[in-house]
Amino acid sequence: AEVVQDDNPLSQRLGFVRIKLPSTMNADEAINDLQRQGLAETAERNYVVRVNRTPNDPRYSELWGLSRIDADQAWNITTGSNDVIVAVSDSGVDYNHPDLAANMWENTGELPGNGIDDDGNGYVDDIYGYDWANNDGDPNDDNSHGTHCAGTIGGVGDNNIGVVGVNWNVKIQALKFLGAGG
Repeated sequence: AEVVQDDNPLSQRLGFVRIKLPSTMNADEAINDLQRQGLAETAERNYVVRVNRTPNDPRYSELWGLSRIDADQAWNITTGSNDVIVAVSDSGVDYNHPDLAANMWENTGELPGNGIDDDGNGYVDDIYGYDWANNDGDPNDDNSHGTHCAGTIGGVGDNNIGVVGVNWNVKIQALKFLGAGG
C-alpha cells in the first residue's frame, strides 16, 4: 500500500489519508487490517457520491409521479436493464415513438411483413407483440393509453427527448387487447 497526496482541503483539515492499494490487495481486507492493527480509527473506500440523478429529458419536470416514488434516488443505483421484458397489455404501444423505439422488445424469430409465422408460435408477423383486438401482428396503439403506460414504465431516459420512464433501459412488449374506443 502507498500513501497518496490528497490535495483536498477538507481531507487535510480532518487528517484523512488516501492509500493506494496494489492490484493484488482487496479493499475490504485492507480496511479490516488497518482497523485491526489500530492504524486507523476509521477507513472506507474512496468512491464518487452523486446527488440524485436527474435526466435531461425536457418534460421530466411534468412527471410528478416519479418524484413521489423517489425515482431520482433509484436512478443513482440503476436505470433498468435490457434483459428485463415488461409486457404492456393495453390499447397497444406506439413502437415508433422516439421515447420508446429503442426500448421496444423485438421478436427476432419473425421476419416482418412476410405474412408467415416464422417462429411457429401461432402468431403471424408478431414483431413487437400482438394485437388481439384486430387479430393481427401489429399492436400499434390507436388510443394512446398503452403508449402512455409504456412511457411511464420504460421511456428512454437522459436522451434529451420528451419524457422519461421509471426504467430507462428495459424491453417493452406490446400486447393489444383494447381497440380505439377502449
